[in-house]
Amino acid sequence: MSGERKGTLLCILAAVCWGLVSNAGEYLIGIKGMNAIQVTSLRLMTAGLILLAIASIQGHKIFDVWRDRQDVINLLITGFIGFGICQSAYFISIQYANGGTASVLQNTAPIIILGYTLLHEKRAPKLWELFSILLVLFGAFMLATHGDIHSLAISALSLFTGLLSASAVALYSIFPANLMKKHGTLIITGWGLLLGGLMLTPAAKPWPLTGQIDTGCILMFTFLVLAGTVSTFALYMYSLPLIGAVKASVICLLEPVVATFVTVTVFHTAFTISDYIGILTILTGVLVLTLTPESTLK
Repeated sequence: MSGERKGTLLCILAAVCWGLVSNAGEYLIGIKGMNAIQVTSLRLMTAGLILLAIASIQGHKIFDVWRDRQDVINLLITGFIGFGICQSAYFISIQYANGGTASVLQNTAPIIILGYTLLHEKRAPKLWELFSILLVLFGAFMLATHGDIHSLAISALSLFTGLLSASAVALYSIFPANLMKKHGTLIITGWGLLLGGLMLTPAAKPWPLTGQIDTGCILMFTFLVLAGTVSTFALYMYSLPLIGAVKASVICLLEPVVATFVTVTVFHTAFTISDYIGILTILTGVLVLTLTPESTLK
Protein backbone atom coordinates (compact mmCIF):
# COMPACT_ATOMS: atom_id res chain seq x y z
CA MET A 1 0.00 0.00 0.00
CA SER A 2 1.39 3.41 -0.97
CA GLY A 3 2.06 6.02 1.66
CA GLU A 4 -0.67 8.34 0.38
CA ARG A 5 -3.24 5.56 0.26
CA LYS A 6 -2.30 4.49 3.78
CA GLY A 7 -2.56 8.08 5.02
CA THR A 8 -5.96 8.48 3.37
CA LEU A 9 -7.25 5.32 5.05
CA LEU A 10 -5.93 6.41 8.45
CA CYS A 11 -7.56 9.83 8.09
CA ILE A 12 -10.88 8.29 7.01
CA LEU A 13 -10.83 6.06 10.11
CA ALA A 14 -10.10 9.11 12.29
CA ALA A 15 -12.98 11.08 10.74
CA VAL A 16 -15.39 8.17 11.19
CA CYS A 17 -14.38 7.74 14.84
CA TRP A 18 -14.75 11.47 15.45
CA GLY A 19 -18.20 11.33 13.93
CA LEU A 20 -19.14 8.47 16.24
CA VAL A 21 -18.00 10.52 19.26
CA SER A 22 -21.13 12.65 18.99
CA ASN A 23 -23.29 9.53 18.75
CA ALA A 24 -21.57 7.98 21.77
CA GLY A 25 -22.27 11.20 23.65
CA GLU A 26 -25.87 11.13 22.46
CA TYR A 27 -26.20 7.58 23.84
CA LEU A 28 -24.64 8.38 27.22
CA ILE A 29 -26.50 11.64 27.70
CA GLY A 30 -29.81 11.07 25.92
CA ILE A 31 -30.40 7.38 26.66
CA LYS A 32 -28.38 6.64 29.80
CA GLY A 33 -29.17 10.02 31.39
CA MET A 34 -25.61 11.04 32.22
CA ASN A 35 -24.75 14.69 32.79
CA ALA A 36 -23.11 16.30 29.73
CA ILE A 37 -20.40 18.15 31.69
CA GLN A 38 -19.71 15.10 33.85
CA VAL A 39 -19.16 12.94 30.75
CA THR A 40 -16.91 15.61 29.27
CA SER A 41 -14.79 16.00 32.39
CA LEU A 42 -14.25 12.27 32.87
CA ARG A 43 -13.50 11.74 29.18
CA LEU A 44 -10.94 14.55 29.01
CA MET A 45 -9.11 13.53 32.18
CA THR A 46 -8.95 9.85 31.21
CA ALA A 47 -7.79 10.53 27.66
CA GLY A 48 -5.26 13.13 28.84
CA LEU A 49 -3.69 10.71 31.32
CA ILE A 50 -3.45 8.02 28.63
CA LEU A 51 -1.75 10.37 26.14
CA LEU A 52 0.71 11.61 28.76
CA ALA A 53 1.49 8.02 29.74
CA ILE A 54 2.16 7.19 26.07
CA ALA A 55 4.42 10.23 25.74
CA SER A 56 6.32 9.26 28.89
CA ILE A 57 6.78 5.67 27.69
CA GLN A 58 8.16 7.04 24.43
CA GLY A 59 10.81 8.91 26.42
CA HIS A 60 9.41 12.44 26.20
CA LYS A 61 9.91 14.83 29.12
CA ILE A 62 6.29 15.54 29.89
CA PHE A 63 6.90 18.00 32.75
CA ASP A 64 9.23 20.41 30.91
CA VAL A 65 6.29 22.56 29.83
CA TRP A 66 5.79 23.56 33.49
CA ARG A 67 9.23 25.17 33.77
CA ASP A 68 8.42 28.31 31.80
CA ARG A 69 5.87 30.77 33.21
CA GLN A 70 4.52 31.86 29.82
CA ASP A 71 4.25 28.26 28.65
CA VAL A 72 2.22 27.46 31.77
CA ILE A 73 -0.17 30.38 31.13
CA ASN A 74 -0.63 29.35 27.49
CA LEU A 75 -1.15 25.73 28.50
CA LEU A 76 -3.82 26.67 31.04
CA ILE A 77 -5.66 28.74 28.41
CA THR A 78 -5.41 25.87 25.93
CA GLY A 79 -6.70 23.37 28.46
CA PHE A 80 -9.59 25.43 29.76
CA ILE A 81 -10.86 27.00 26.53
CA GLY A 82 -9.42 24.79 23.81
CA PHE A 83 -10.48 21.56 25.48
CA GLY A 84 -12.71 22.17 28.51
CA ILE A 85 -15.04 24.79 27.03
CA CYS A 86 -14.87 23.24 23.57
CA GLN A 87 -15.90 19.73 24.60
CA SER A 88 -18.40 20.67 27.29
CA ALA A 89 -20.16 23.07 24.90
CA TYR A 90 -20.15 20.34 22.24
CA PHE A 91 -21.78 17.78 24.53
CA ILE A 92 -24.32 20.30 25.82
CA SER A 93 -25.23 21.00 22.18
CA ILE A 94 -25.72 17.26 21.70
CA GLN A 95 -27.88 17.13 24.83
CA TYR A 96 -30.24 19.85 23.60
CA ALA A 97 -30.26 18.88 19.90
CA ASN A 98 -28.58 15.74 18.56
CA GLY A 99 -25.18 14.41 17.58
CA GLY A 100 -25.48 15.25 13.89
CA THR A 101 -26.50 18.88 14.39
CA ALA A 102 -23.85 19.47 17.07
CA SER A 103 -21.16 17.99 14.83
CA VAL A 104 -22.16 20.18 11.88
CA LEU A 105 -22.18 23.33 14.03
CA GLN A 106 -18.75 22.51 15.42
CA ASN A 107 -17.44 22.08 11.89
CA THR A 108 -18.03 25.78 11.17
CA ALA A 109 -14.69 26.34 12.94
CA PRO A 110 -12.74 26.96 9.67
CA ILE A 111 -14.95 29.97 8.95
CA ILE A 112 -14.15 31.36 12.41
CA ILE A 113 -10.45 30.79 11.71
CA LEU A 114 -10.91 32.72 8.47
CA GLY A 115 -12.53 35.59 10.38
CA TYR A 116 -9.56 35.71 12.76
CA THR A 117 -7.15 35.67 9.80
CA LEU A 118 -8.94 38.57 8.11
CA LEU A 119 -8.80 40.64 11.32
CA HIS A 120 -5.18 39.71 11.95
CA GLU A 121 -4.12 40.59 8.41
CA LYS A 122 -6.39 43.66 8.38
CA ARG A 123 -7.87 42.91 4.98
CA ALA A 124 -11.23 42.31 3.33
CA PRO A 125 -12.18 38.75 2.33
CA LYS A 126 -11.39 37.57 -1.18
CA LEU A 127 -14.29 36.61 -3.41
CA TRP A 128 -14.03 32.88 -2.70
CA GLU A 129 -13.65 33.55 1.05
CA LEU A 130 -16.77 35.72 1.01
CA PHE A 131 -18.62 32.98 -0.90
CA SER A 132 -17.67 30.35 1.69
CA ILE A 133 -18.75 32.64 4.54
CA LEU A 134 -22.13 33.28 2.92
CA LEU A 135 -22.66 29.56 2.32
CA VAL A 136 -21.94 28.70 5.96
CA LEU A 137 -24.11 31.55 7.27
CA PHE A 138 -27.00 30.46 5.03
CA GLY A 139 -26.52 26.83 6.10
CA ALA A 140 -26.53 27.77 9.78
CA PHE A 141 -29.66 29.88 9.19
CA MET A 142 -31.48 26.96 7.54
CA LEU A 143 -30.36 24.53 10.25
CA ALA A 144 -31.44 26.88 13.04
CA THR A 145 -34.70 28.27 11.65
CA HIS A 146 -35.79 26.01 8.74
CA GLY A 147 -36.13 29.21 6.74
CA ASP A 148 -38.52 30.94 9.15
CA ILE A 149 -36.86 34.03 10.65
CA HIS A 150 -39.53 34.23 13.34
CA SER A 151 -38.70 30.94 15.09
CA LEU A 152 -35.85 28.59 15.96
CA ALA A 153 -36.01 24.97 14.80
CA ILE A 154 -33.41 23.95 17.40
CA SER A 155 -33.00 25.28 20.91
CA ALA A 156 -31.15 28.55 21.32
CA LEU A 157 -28.86 26.84 23.86
CA SER A 158 -27.91 24.10 21.37
CA LEU A 159 -27.17 26.68 18.67
CA PHE A 160 -25.12 28.84 21.04
CA THR A 161 -23.09 25.97 22.52
CA GLY A 162 -22.51 24.42 19.08
CA LEU A 163 -21.05 27.68 17.78
CA LEU A 164 -19.17 28.21 21.06
CA SER A 165 -17.59 24.79 20.54
CA ALA A 166 -16.60 25.79 17.00
CA SER A 167 -15.01 28.98 18.35
CA ALA A 168 -13.01 26.95 20.86
CA VAL A 169 -11.88 24.58 18.08
CA ALA A 170 -10.69 27.63 16.14
CA LEU A 171 -8.75 28.85 19.17
CA TYR A 172 -7.20 25.42 19.70
CA SER A 173 -6.18 25.32 16.04
CA ILE A 174 -4.32 28.64 16.31
CA PHE A 175 -3.32 29.42 19.88
CA PRO A 176 -1.11 26.51 21.02
CA ALA A 177 0.86 26.18 17.76
CA ASN A 178 4.11 27.48 19.28
CA LEU A 179 3.65 25.34 22.38
CA MET A 180 3.27 22.25 20.23
CA LYS A 181 6.36 23.09 18.20
CA LYS A 182 8.35 23.54 21.40
CA HIS A 183 7.11 20.59 23.47
CA GLY A 184 5.41 18.28 20.96
CA THR A 185 1.77 17.81 19.96
CA LEU A 186 1.31 14.66 22.05
CA ILE A 187 2.42 16.32 25.29
CA ILE A 188 0.44 19.54 24.82
CA THR A 189 -2.68 17.63 23.80
CA GLY A 190 -2.31 15.30 26.78
CA TRP A 191 -1.89 18.14 29.27
CA GLY A 192 -4.63 20.17 27.56
CA LEU A 193 -7.12 17.32 27.85
CA LEU A 194 -6.21 16.63 31.48
CA LEU A 195 -6.36 20.29 32.52
CA GLY A 196 -9.61 20.85 30.65
CA GLY A 197 -11.17 17.91 32.48
CA LEU A 198 -9.84 19.02 35.87
CA MET A 199 -11.09 22.59 35.38
CA LEU A 200 -14.59 21.26 34.72
CA THR A 201 -14.76 19.19 37.90
CA PRO A 202 -16.40 21.89 40.09
CA ALA A 203 -19.31 22.04 37.62
CA ALA A 204 -19.20 18.35 36.71
CA LYS A 205 -19.14 16.94 40.26
CA PRO A 206 -17.81 13.64 38.89
CA TRP A 207 -18.88 11.65 41.92
CA PRO A 208 -21.45 10.16 42.34
CA LEU A 209 -22.05 9.39 38.67
CA THR A 210 -25.42 10.39 37.27
CA GLY A 211 -27.58 8.31 34.99
CA GLN A 212 -27.93 4.57 34.43
CA ILE A 213 -24.46 3.10 34.93
CA ASP A 214 -24.43 -0.39 33.44
CA THR A 215 -22.32 -2.51 31.08
CA GLY A 216 -23.56 -0.66 27.98
CA CYS A 217 -22.72 2.68 29.56
CA ILE A 218 -19.20 1.56 30.55
CA LEU A 219 -18.51 0.10 27.10
CA MET A 220 -19.69 3.26 25.35
CA PHE A 221 -17.61 5.49 27.62
CA THR A 222 -14.58 3.27 26.96
CA PHE A 223 -15.19 3.70 23.22
CA LEU A 224 -15.52 7.45 23.71
CA VAL A 225 -12.11 7.64 25.39
CA LEU A 226 -10.08 5.07 23.46
CA ALA A 227 -11.55 5.14 19.95
CA GLY A 228 -13.05 8.63 20.07
CA THR A 229 -10.10 10.47 21.59
CA VAL A 230 -6.81 8.56 21.89
CA SER A 231 -6.98 6.48 18.69
CA THR A 232 -8.40 9.27 16.52
CA PHE A 233 -5.60 11.57 17.62
CA ALA A 234 -3.00 8.95 16.69
CA LEU A 235 -4.64 8.10 13.35
CA TYR A 236 -4.98 11.75 12.35
CA MET A 237 -1.45 12.72 13.35
CA TYR A 238 0.05 9.75 11.48
CA SER A 239 -1.96 10.64 8.38
CA LEU A 240 -0.82 14.27 8.18
CA PRO A 241 2.75 13.74 6.89
CA LEU A 242 1.44 11.20 4.36
CA ILE A 243 -1.37 13.23 2.78
CA GLY A 244 -0.96 16.83 4.01
CA ALA A 245 -3.20 19.11 6.06
CA VAL A 246 -5.46 20.19 3.19
CA LYS A 247 -6.49 16.69 2.09
CA ALA A 248 -6.84 15.67 5.75
CA SER A 249 -9.17 18.59 6.47
CA VAL A 250 -11.34 17.65 3.46
CA ILE A 251 -11.55 14.02 4.56
CA CYS A 252 -12.52 15.14 8.06
CA LEU A 253 -15.73 16.56 6.60
CA LEU A 254 -16.86 12.93 6.82
CA GLU A 255 -17.23 13.49 10.58
CA PRO A 256 -20.58 15.35 10.52
CA VAL A 257 -21.81 13.11 7.69
CA VAL A 258 -21.18 10.00 9.80
CA ALA A 259 -22.68 11.64 12.89
CA THR A 260 -25.83 12.67 11.02
CA PHE A 261 -26.22 9.24 9.38
CA VAL A 262 -26.02 7.43 12.73
CA THR A 263 -28.32 9.98 14.38
CA VAL A 264 -30.98 9.29 11.74
CA THR A 265 -30.57 5.52 11.36
CA VAL A 266 -29.78 4.45 14.93
CA PHE A 267 -31.41 7.10 17.10
CA HIS A 268 -34.27 7.67 14.61
CA THR A 269 -34.01 11.44 14.88
CA ALA A 270 -36.16 13.13 12.23
CA PHE A 271 -34.35 15.59 9.96
CA THR A 272 -36.30 17.85 7.60
CA ILE A 273 -35.38 18.95 4.07
CA SER A 274 -34.31 22.29 5.58
CA ASP A 275 -31.95 20.46 7.93
CA TYR A 276 -30.32 18.59 5.06
CA ILE A 277 -30.03 21.80 3.01
CA GLY A 278 -28.36 23.50 5.98
CA ILE A 279 -25.95 20.63 6.58
CA LEU A 280 -25.01 20.35 2.90
CA THR A 281 -24.55 24.11 2.53
CA ILE A 282 -22.31 24.37 5.59
CA LEU A 283 -20.13 21.48 4.45
CA THR A 284 -19.93 22.96 0.94
CA GLY A 285 -18.83 26.31 2.38
CA VAL A 286 -16.07 24.66 4.42
CA LEU A 287 -15.04 22.60 1.37
CA VAL A 288 -14.80 25.74 -0.79
CA LEU A 289 -12.63 27.41 1.85
CA THR A 290 -10.39 24.36 2.12
CA LEU A 291 -9.85 23.55 -1.54
CA THR A 292 -9.53 27.02 -3.05
CA PRO A 293 -5.96 27.97 -4.09
CA GLU A 294 -4.10 29.95 -1.41
CA SER A 295 -6.53 28.65 1.16
CA THR A 296 -6.27 30.11 4.65
CA LEU A 297 -6.36 26.56 6.04
CA LYS A 298 -3.18 25.51 4.24
